[in-house]
Amino acid sequence: KQWYQRRVRATYGRYLNMVFGIGGWCLYPLEDVNVYTLDQGYMISRKFGLVSHGQVLSETYSEFLLNEKTVKYGIESIRSKAISVLAQKLGLGISLNNNPV
Repeated sequence: KQWYQRRVRATYGRYLNMVFGIGGWCLYPLEDVNVYTLDQGYMISRKFGLVSHGQVLSETYSEFLLNEKTVKYGIESIRSKAISVLAQKLGLGISLNNNPV
């Protein structure tokens, strides 16, 4: 699971670097982490924005269901999910089965 999250961020990060230039974009948290108690564990969510050259280009909510095994991957998972959703909203959808750039 963790290697997949790193691959998602690295792959989409390369594409975003090609589009906006290195250092020309960032994933910015627009809200604090929200934690909800559920029967199966906890749900964490956070609102992120894709910022380029001082402007928010796109926003998304990302959430993740936590249990005892996934607590340490929670924040990392919502970041990875957010960056892939934001990049796809901009038309940068890719398949991770293909060779990354």
